[in-house]
Amino acid sequence: MSRGEPYLGYQRRLRSIDRRRLLKPYASSELIDTSLRLYQRIAWPVLRATAAPMLLCLVALTFYAGFVIPGFFTSSAADLPGELAEIGLVTVIGLGVALPLFATGLGLSAVQTVPLVSQQVMGEIVPRRGGGVALQATVSMVACALVVLVLTIGPALLFGFGMVLGMVAERTGTQNMVTDVVSGLSIVGLYTLGWALVPLGLHYFGLAPVVSVLEGSGPWAAVKRSARLVRSVRWQTAASGATFGAALLLGLLGIALFTALQMLVGAFDLARLVDRHLMGTGLSQLAAGAVSSLPGYLTLWFLVPVWTAVCTVLYYDRRVRLEAFDIQVLTADIESENETRRTVLLP
Repeated sequence: MSRGEPYLGYQRRLRSIDRRRLLKPYASSELIDTSLRLYQRIAWPVLRATAAPMLLCLVALTFYAGFVIPGFFTSSAADLPGELAEIGLVTVIGLGVALPLFATGLGLSAVQTVPLVSQQVMGEIVPRRGGGVALQATVSMVACALVVLVLTIGPALLFGFGMVLGMVAERTGTQNMVTDVVSGLSIVGLYTLGWALVPLGLHYFGLAPVVSVLEGSGPWAAVKRSARLVRSVRWQTAASGATFGAALLLGLLGIALFTALQMLVGAFDLARLVDRHLMGTGLSQLAAGAVSSLPGYLTLWFLVPVWTAVCTVLYYDRRVRLEAFDIQVLTADIESENETRRTVLLP
């Protein structure tokens, strides 16, 4: 061995450590800041890859807002059983169409975004596992949505009880202040608990698509592992600060961005302009609807990958804290370097 080989090996190890400088535990604010910086670094390839999946999310939200929600408050039935049957049908169609579409869009977006963010954190190219992982991440996201739905069964039943009570009271002529108060409290309870439970579901199960993409886990295994990774551990910073902080930040950014884009579209009257230019072609109404949906699409397109980036960085943060993943990776780097050196020195 020459005199300079130990120094060269030392330099290689320092470079290996430096390229994994982002593989470390983070404070909550530092984690969000790092995720935003990584998103800025890879924004163009991420946006290019997630443009199509976000269309599925937009279609799901448009369908839910245009068909499911009005179906709860409008009915063409002449009697109470008919109205209840229509509400049940609308609920089934909404859950069977809007939820899978939205989950598919999020899953496909995660498949594209997670490897790009992971490559930045790990300092190396993360191999893609092929089309099978896209299906796993999609099914995993559907499973996450179903778990959140289970968490919201209580408020949904409360809302259903209040609405049925109000309908029965109106049909039987027994409507009074008590039934109005119970019905109103039921609706308020739905929205209040819903706003509380959705962030809770994102906190516990938001890492499931990341686990599915990087570890190749099945949907339920990914959901369980996500809940284990974010659990509170003594002497370790809780993951709730990062998840709730990111959800609040992205929520405020989403409201501001959507409002600004909506005002921009309204200021230039783009929907009417498109309708005027395409009048008589049969596409005017479709194009006007697409222009009206543009603020929602752009908001989802810009912000959903940011949430995925936060979840990816949080995934590595929790593995470092709970499993000493950074030491495992450094040990593997050293063993690989030693193995390479032994191979080179063999006669």
